[in-house]
Amino acid sequence: MKVSRLPFFASLISLSLMANACEKHAEKEKVSLPDAAVLDGKPTAAEVKGPDESAKTAEAAGASTQTEHSDIKIANGGAAPTEKAGAAAAAPEANVPGASAAKAEAVQLSFPGEVASQRRSTLSFRVGGFIDSIKLKAGNSCKKGAVLATIDSRDYKIAVDIAKSNLELAQVAERNADAEYKREGELKAQNASSESVYDRLKATYENAKANVQLANLRLTQAQQALGDTRLIAPYDCVISKQLTNVGQSVKTGDGAYEVYDVTDIEVSFNVPERLAGRLKLGQKVHVRIPATGYEGDLDLVRVVGVVDEKTRTFQVVAKAPQGDARVVPGLYAEGIVR
Repeated sequence: MKVSRLPFFASLISLSLMANACEKHAEKEKVSLPDAAVLDGKPTAAEVKGPDESAKTAEAAGASTQTEHSDIKIANGGAAPTEKAGAAAAAPEANVPGASAAKAEAVQLSFPGEVASQRRSTLSFRVGGFIDSIKLKAGNSCKKGAVLATIDSRDYKIAVDIAKSNLELAQVAERNADAEYKREGELKAQNASSESVYDRLKATYENAKANVQLANLRLTQAQQALGDTRLIAPYDCVISKQLTNVGQSVKTGDGAYEVYDVTDIEVSFNVPERLAGRLKLGQKVHVRIPATGYEGDLDLVRVVGVVDEKTRTFQVVAKAPQGDARVVPGLYAEGIVR
């Protein structure tokens, strides 16, 4: 009798499949046994590191897992960056070579300031009248003694002529009084004149001589007023503002021009009081003028050691380069101390 082998092989295959399934299930359900160090009573690696380092290790592992499974989208719609690129982006700035040196160099203190002229004046006529001519305008430079503007001088010329005439009359009166006084003196010497007449002629002569001096002063005054109809530059300067125009009436003391000295330009700063001990005469301050692009190191020439009660700042002054068109009064400046 022949026995079929098919059931036998089917049983073997079923047993094999069941064994494989049991092994897979056992691997899933298997609980890890403690390390040999634990069985021997020795401390584990986590205990040796301590709780803080163990927590850091766990955080690093969690961050790594989160990086692997996070779905990062790029703004341009591209693919997510690779782990290498992500690691490079996450690297701390302190690890970049030279980062500490760059940060140290970037530490600096800055404070506001202004370009100013040591001599800045508002010029005005010493006499009143109507503006007859404007010789120079805002922006022009001029030398000391240059004529900036003039006033109608006709009335002042007449005043000079009158003063001259009065002087001539006074001189004639003085000569007559002097002649009479001398004759009376001769008569008195011959006892031919009285004392009272002599004294009267003497007083007349003294009065005539004083009138001549007064007439001379009035002539000088009239000539000076005539000269003041011209507005003269008091020093080498640049005109910053023109305040009058032809035909305008001005009174004595009315401003006509604003000018500043071109040979004495400075930069003044309002510095916080905490820098009082750091800034000294002769020290270099880096100055920047954003409007004109000027930049350079200037010497401190004055330190005003009085702190303003409201702003809690004090003033320091640096000497600016002379004749530089980029450094003119009124510009905003910035001082930098590293």
